[in-house]
Amino acid sequence: MEYAACIGHSVSVKGYQQGNVLHLTRSVRDVDRDSSRSFHCPLLIDTPSAQLRPVGSPIEVSKSDIDACSVSSLVQVRAATVDGSSAIEVYRGGSLTLKIDATEIHEKIIGDQWFGGYSFSPDDKYFVYVAVPKKPKATSFFDELKAESSVGTKVHDANKFDAQQDWGEKYRGVTALSLFVLDLCTGDIRMVRGISPVDTIGQPAFSPCGRGLVYTAWRSPSGAPRKLGMIYCYQRPCRLVYAPAETWTACCDAKAEELARLHISLTSHMKLARFPRFSPVMGTESGSLVFLSSEHGFDIHNSSCALTAFDWGKFVSEYEQSKDNCTDMSDLCLSCCRTVVADCSDPVVIAPMRENCPVCVGPFPFPGLYCNNLPARPFVCNEVLLLDAQWRSVAVTLAIDISSNHIRVVSYSGDNIRLSAPFTCLSASTSSYSVPSDPYRGTFSWLGSCPFSTSVVDCHPSHGVALLASDPSSEPVLLHFRTDHVIWKQSMNDEPFPVSRYGPFPPMAIAALKLSNKEDVRNAHVRPSCAAGSRLSSHILYTRVEPVGDASSACPGHDVIESILLLPPVRQGKLPPLVVSPHGGPHSAFTTAYSPHYAEYMCRAGGFAVLLVNYRGSTGFGSHALFSLPGRIGTVDVSDVVSATQSIKNLSPALVSGAACGIVGGSHGGFLTTHIVGQYPDMFQAAAARNPVTNLASMFTTSDIPDWTVVEASGVGSFSFDRYQVPDENRLKEMYLCSPIRYVGATIAPVLVCLGAKDMRVPYSQGMEYYYALKSQRSDETEGEETVKLRVYPEADHAIDIPASEADQWITIMNWFRRFLAA
Repeated sequence: MEYAACIGHSVSVKGYQQGNVLHLTRSVRDVDRDSSRSFHCPLLIDTPSAQLRPVGSPIEVSKSDIDACSVSSLVQVRAATVDGSSAIEVYRGGSLTLKIDATEIHEKIIGDQWFGGYSFSPDDKYFVYVAVPKKPKATSFFDELKAESSVGTKVHDANKFDAQQDWGEKYRGVTALSLFVLDLCTGDIRMVRGISPVDTIGQPAFSPCGRGLVYTAWRSPSGAPRKLGMIYCYQRPCRLVYAPAETWTACCDAKAEELARLHISLTSHMKLARFPRFSPVMGTESGSLVFLSSEHGFDIHNSSCALTAFDWGKFVSEYEQSKDNCTDMSDLCLSCCRTVVADCSDPVVIAPMRENCPVCVGPFPFPGLYCNNLPARPFVCNEVLLLDAQWRSVAVTLAIDISSNHIRVVSYSGDNIRLSAPFTCLSASTSSYSVPSDPYRGTFSWLGSCPFSTSVVDCHPSHGVALLASDPSSEPVLLHFRTDHVIWKQSMNDEPFPVSRYGPFPPMAIAALKLSNKEDVRNAHVRPSCAAGSRLSSHILYTRVEPVGDASSACPGHDVIESILLLPPVRQGKLPPLVVSPHGGPHSAFTTAYSPHYAEYMCRAGGFAVLLVNYRGSTGFGSHALFSLPGRIGTVDVSDVVSATQSIKNLSPALVSGAACGIVGGSHGGFLTTHIVGQYPDMFQAAAARNPVTNLASMFTTSDIPDWTVVEASGVGSFSFDRYQVPDENRLKEMYLCSPIRYVGATIAPVLVCLGAKDMRVPYSQGMEYYYALKSQRSDETEGEETVKLRVYPEADHAIDIPASEADQWITIMNWFRRFLAA
């Protein structure tokens, strides 16, 4: 099966180090079962041979919400909720020592990295995690209890069908969460009490001495009547809160208001604060608490942020002296905060940076910290942590020294690991540093190489660092290197690190193979349609675009968009047809990380050249480019995708066929797909839209993110997050005028629409509205010759990532383009 052979090269792993073994859990799509399966893949860290060696074959493990190992490597915890039953297992020395049924204590265990999270106490005695608290049994007018007219029961108490607000897409039914502390010796579980009932909490972290914990709390504005969708929405207000051990050790008769007073907000002066991580100082309440933050926040769904260090020793010392006096802690907390990486309008790079820094694609400076989360274990020593960020079209790993504020890029060249020279990121007002001019000014478009993208798998102060590295045309490899304080402090001469490697990973995909002969079976996981030894090629296409707004203070490169170009192996001297794909968001981005759907399936198997476009509004390109899009969607982003397409068509010598072009996109990428085939009807010969936004006016009241429709249509500051807004006539007109449905009458290209019926982000009524409008114009088409097609996946949500639905969607898209873009 062609799709299974290609998607088997997907690598989705998480892991932790335990001694000289790296324990990986690899998630694999099972199309037949329509589910994901997990396999344990331990690797032996063999430093002398510079290799990571598999220890036996992958072993399937039951799916878990939590699979965690303590820093000491002595304790492992696995926890999962299956069919309504929650079970927790504790292992010591490889042996199962505790198995706890937590079904009567709480409901579903939350294991994702946003609302979820977990932490071991430094002495490995306790483990904190997130779960849905037990709810009182819902009652209705038809319960037997009501029929018997039980004492004290009133008919109007029925609440079974009362509406409960949740956090939208991917969090359907998540209304309230609590923290639970597990005693790893006795198996006793206690709930952290005193948490505000209006807060939704997550991301807990034990303090260095284990006498308290810090968690992230989200709260809707007091005047807002509804929760707004959370996933992919990084601007939702949140703060960090400290809870001392008394909040889970106090006796049952402790008063709720007394426990509530023990919870101290650490970041009341900030709009956003999340992902608390402590430096690895053991046995004493000292060191630093680091977290991602934004003082003023932002209206759009994603932007740059700051990295803040909080003086934990100072806070604890003064807190212990004044906690019994009901003293306001806000001034103390403010004085404990120090900026390590600034969140500023357009950051500038201070201190030397080598001209040949491998991650500086072109001449463009550091764009700011575009980082959505921190690794579970980010620190390699007390002062240095690693995190994943985005630098234009490259996913980079940054090593940040919180004592000196120095930032260095950890880069992989295909042979070794290197550290860039240090630099700092400060606001422009604090420095007179001048950014170098753009040496490519006057050049309309050009091609460049694709650096590797990297991401952190695990950091351990004693065992080392594990990274995943890939580029658009190369499958991921796992890298491991040992490090200590000296390396990070003194590696200033760009000497490579000794590194152990594993990869590429063996293909793993599960689907029924309906093959005709033994030769087909032997080649089931061989890349199809290409000669042995052939490989893809990849480039970054730079295209200069017309500036928008006042660009006098913008960093160089704000008027240059980037697109990632994938080219298939040459076949019989023919130029490949082109498939253009704008990303969703719009405030996200494609990176140079490997994507099996585009690289293996569309490009290598399908023979299409693929152009992944990062238009203005994409993250990682500086705030001027980012904020130039809100209020201009349907024009600026459309123009950029068109410019990138024209650039690749006009390159000499030609790399793609200019006569056969398709376009595919999901969400806002589907918005751009349907926009462009309407505004530029002759540019593309086929289109595929996945859960597309087609009419913002009708989306406002049906989506879990109505704020998105207003901010993107009308600009920053146009939506009031403190109250619910009913759009007036002018606002509805504004939304309609920037919507693709406006141009449906001009669309002539064949269009495929793929929808998830359970999509709460872009409700599938959006795609249905567009499909019916387009279908009505082509009502005379006969069966088998349709140029508009609809595919609906009943159980899929916005991502359409259920394995069988995902597979069907991509196979249908491939067949659509093969039908209409055949040379």
